[in-house]
Amino acid sequence: GIGPEPARPRHRSASCDRDYDVPCGVEALESNSANPNYVLGGIVGGLSAANDTAYADERSNAVGNEPLITSAAPVPALALAVRRLQAQLPEWCSLGMYCEGLCAPGADAPPPPPLPPSPSPPVPPSPSPPLPPSP
Repeated sequence: GIGPEPARPRHRSASCDRDYDVPCGVEALESNSANPNYVLGGIVGGLSAANDTAYADERSNAVGNEPLITSAAPVPALALAVRRLQAQLPEWCSLGMYCEGLCAPGADAPPPPPLPPSPSPPVPPSPSPPLPPSP
C-alpha cells in the first residue's frame, strides 16, 4: 500500500473477483486479502482520519484509501505548473538548477563554474643530515 501499488484500495471493481459469476458483496469489501484487480492509473486517497501521519492500506479505511477524483485533481494542475515554469527558464537552466537557486526565469547567462580548490602550500624540504668532515 505504501508506494506505487496499494494492495487494498476501497474500490468495487478492484475488490470484486474478475469472474462476473462470483457474487460481489460485503464479503469482498470486508476481506483483508489483497484486491484481485489492479486500479490502473488510480491515485489512492491519502492519510487515515485516525492517524494523520501514516497511510493505512486497509479497505475499511474509506477516508484515506479510496481512489477519488479529489485526490487526483491537483496532479494535472501541478504538472502544468511545472511545465510552465520549464518554459520560462533559460535553455541552459534545468529544474534541478532552479531548485538549487542557481538560476531563475529571465536569467541572462549561466552561473560561472565553481573555482578550483586553492593549491596547498609547498611542503618545505626536510633538512639534510650534516656532511661528515673531510679527511
